[in-house]
Amino acid sequence: TGDIVTLSNRSCSCGRNLSSIKVSGGRAVEFVVTKAGKWVVGYSFIYIARSVKGIVKFQVIQQKLGEIQVKVVVDNGFPADGIEQVKTQVSKRLGGDDLVVVDIVDDIQPAKSGKYRPVISKVAEELYKNRDF
Repeated sequence: TGDIVTLSNRSCSCGRNLSSIKVSGGRAVEFVVTKAGKWVVGYSFIYIARSVKGIVKFQVIQQKLGEIQVKVVVDNGFPADGIEQVKTQVSKRLGGDDLVVVDIVDDIQPAKSGKYRPVISKVAEELYKNRDF
């Protein structure tokens, strides 16, 4: 499923002498990969959305390495410089080398599963599919 896990020191609760794991960081596809190769936890963008007034809903989309699109649904409280605020904060979180485009949209559609996905990274999906581990 792409869950990010680490080995746990705890014994298996079933009593068998097996290793156990714990989920430690979401799913691999919920990361954004920077041009420099750094993996950024997608949910860290929630703090940006919360820090700019007037953002009702947001979505970070990465179709290719080095480019990030941020879709935002806004209300009347969104400031005149809101797009620039979002762009600056996202760019800073990514390290400054990636192109960030912010678009105001009327709505953000859920995925086919019906779930809202705040982060979609085709780059992370491809890297995960082709992983060596």
